[in-house]
Amino acid sequence: MTIRERCKSIRKDLGINQEKFSINLNTNQPGIADVENGRKDVSIDTMIILHKKYDVNLNWLIAGTGTSKYEYLPGEKAQIQVNEQSATLQENLKMVIDAQKETIDAQKRTILSLEARLKTNEEKKPV
Repeated sequence: MTIRERCKSIRKDLGINQEKFSINLNTNQPGIADVENGRKDVSIDTMIILHKKYDVNLNWLIAGTGTSKYEYLPGEKAQIQVNEQSATLQENLKMVIDAQKETIDAQKRTILSLEARLKTNEEKKPV
């Protein structure tokens, strides 16, 4: 079985058409048809998506060795998900912190502006 046949096999096993498969793989239906018909090679990005979304064993996909599904060690899949969620949380936290820093900087500028106006008003005040 060739890599194109293995790609088609994955799609058929999922029970979806080329259009739905292309959406899931962030590509288009003609691209899937080209791969399945041998007119186009499978991109690295598509292979990574197949692995991440469908647990496709990349050794099987590329070389035809092993089983089609990646066989995780006990707890490995859960740990991978925890690591991905942790990375997402860290990114979100960084965005929140950056937004708070911007707010604080804006507040500092407002305070400096108000202090300057106050000083100007005090200097204009008759003695």
